[in-house]
Amino acid sequence: MSTPGKATVPKAQRPSAGKVSRIIQTAKRKPVKPRLPETEVAAMMKGFGDDGAPMRETVTLLSDMLADFIVRVTKIAAHKAEMLKRPSKSKRGVELQDVMAVIRHDKKKYMRCVDFLRNSHQIDKLNELDKSINTKGATKP
Repeated sequence: MSTPGKATVPKAQRPSAGKVSRIIQTAKRKPVKPRLPETEVAAMMKGFGDDGAPMRETVTLLSDMLADFIVRVTKIAAHKAEMLKRPSKSKRGVELQDVMAVIRHDKKKYMRCVDFLRNSHQIDKLNELDKSINTKGATKP
């Protein structure tokens, strides 16, 4: 018998006690931190002038710091985009303009991002040119 105003779940649909405890344990777990591939972080370190074979602990520390930075900037960008309630053309969530808005006050990071985007655009153009040359049958020098 059910009491008025109280929803009841049929016994067949109720989760077992073991399943409930697993759900609770899963909810109590700390969220998994994203990890960057350590080989890529080591390569970046070498590219920026560090040792060719950095210590594993250094790579792990830098990887954690980079992941924390990326997560922090992405969360702030998502929050700003939500606050602006700007209609998104795509359903991808955080867009480039959101990230640029977050880092615009740090001139060094902002200019690095602008340079990266400019270089990336130039590389894309060169790849398209290379692809069009290869499809027309011309050989590479």
